[in-house]
Amino acid sequence: MASKAVIRPATVQDIPKIKAIHDHYVYNSVLTLHSEPRAEEDLRRRFLVTAERGLPYIVAQDEESRHILGFAYAFPFNRKVVGLSQTVEINLFCHPNYTRQHIARHLLEDLVAILKRPSNSGHATFFRPGVRPHQAAQVIACVGIDELGPKGGLGLIEWYKQFGFEESGRLKKVGCKFNRW
Repeated sequence: MASKAVIRPATVQDIPKIKAIHDHYVYNSVLTLHSEPRAEEDLRRRFLVTAERGLPYIVAQDEESRHILGFAYAFPFNRKVVGLSQTVEINLFCHPNYTRQHIARHLLEDLVAILKRPSNSGHATFFRPGVRPHQAAQVIACVGIDELGPKGGLGLIEWYKQFGFEESGRLKKVGCKFNRW
């Protein structure tokens, strides 16, 4: 990561920049299956719900320019099934001008550390005051495989494996974007 970049809790004021990053992937990638940009109010609502659930929502920010270089957050894997309440899924996106600069690595490492040890005194600032931090027993990253991407789309899976994630299965032809399954 650039020496002047820091990982910090996201704020509501970051939502427009988060939206711009996400919109890039909506228009140009299968990393998200959204085909239309999400409204800023929807992103703001998701941010607030994440905070209310005691889950982290973080950004990487360049200290000097104040640009948001990327963001990551966790959300319940399945909030309808009580037995899955300790399992969370994560989303992580980097600004397209800052990929391959270890921003994603630092976002992922910090997000997982916060999820696994939310009571660590250094992590207290990542949670809303008065909200009990959610400790995750299992962290899941659902990955869209872009056959046109690095290593035939498997590069992202290999990247996550570096951090201890394991491939648990593949759902074939469950999502379509840009006329590709």
